[in-house]
Amino acid sequence: APHIFHLTGITPLIGVKSYKAWWRALRVAREVKKQQDPSAKNRLFVTLDMNHRPALGTFEDLWVLIEPHLTTTDLLVLSIGDIVKLGSLLDVPEAANLLTETKIEQSAQGISALNKAVEKALKALQTKFGHKTNLAVCCKQRTPELRKPGGPPVQIRWSMACLKSGAVVSTFDTAITQEVLEEIGGGDSWLSGTLDGLFGGCANAEAVAPDSVWSEAALKAAMRRGDLMATLKQQQVGDFSHVMQERLDEEHQKLLKKHGLSA
Repeated sequence: APHIFHLTGITPLIGVKSYKAWWRALRVAREVKKQQDPSAKNRLFVTLDMNHRPALGTFEDLWVLIEPHLTTTDLLVLSIGDIVKLGSLLDVPEAANLLTETKIEQSAQGISALNKAVEKALKALQTKFGHKTNLAVCCKQRTPELRKPGGPPVQIRWSMACLKSGAVVSTFDTAITQEVLEEIGGGDSWLSGTLDGLFGGCANAEAVAPDSVWSEAALKAAMRRGDLMATLKQQQVGDFSHVMQERLDEEHQKLLKKHGLSA
């Protein structure tokens, strides 16, 4: 089975020692990837979530540390806020003006406009980066008109990726309407669910070849599991997810049935 190495942008900003450990880990990962057989089913995959924390340093400080390692990563996970900040920092108008160029209503009616704006921004960033890694972002739109009186906030969730090839993969057609009991933990849960879909959540996980992992169909199916994992986590209060594999599989089958899809 593949080996997954996941990092975040929190570690390098904590201090000098943590930065060195983070940098050395990425250097080793880079060397391992150079030496491994590209067709090997047990190859190393590196994922990095920017996860910027302003209390630890500026966004520019973090990007200066991350940018040299883009080619080492297989997937760079961004937030909508990251996209806007990267657009401003790197002079990419499509990203910098993501939330202002097009009027996006804070309602269910606004999700189509948001989806189109995010796609445009991701494509522009991918071009700016030079197609060095795959990019992904979780999309969420609050829908106050769907909120029950006295109930928790409601939002519509989906995700999008822009592959190194420039192709865009989105789960917009299976977007999930969810009640939000907990604001935190959705991003990490999305990535864990997506990785589970790519490498562990399918019947033929052991047979998945590296060159098929980033096919549009395989990634979209995995991202649907990520959307569900994030949704289930945000129904639990607290930092940590207690969603078990059986529950994720059950909810995944319900989602597929709802949209007339097969596993």
